[in-house]
Amino acid sequence: MNTLETEQVPHPQESLAQYIRRVRQERGLSQRALAERAGVHLHSIGKLERGKTARLNRKTQSGLAFALQVPPEHLEAIERGLAIEPSPRLKFC
Repeated sequence: MNTLETEQVPHPQESLAQYIRRVRQERGLSQRALAERAGVHLHSIGKLERGKTARLNRKTQSGLAFALQVPPEHLEAIERGLAIEPSPRLKFC
């Protein structure tokens, strides 16, 4: 069975805060679990999700990408205000 992994793609006009919160919740992660998996401070996740931080350093970006299971390019594109087209991904059952 093949499916398109479109839930990972940022929605048009979605902010970094909205994207991180949406994907975290879709993955069933608490802010604490995300912080631990990403290797960042819990307060940093809170600030990101409240929109108090709009730029990510390389370490935070790669940690969040790993923890959320999204390409780092998605996080970078949101920061820059760029649109991302969904890419097909095959899943085999």
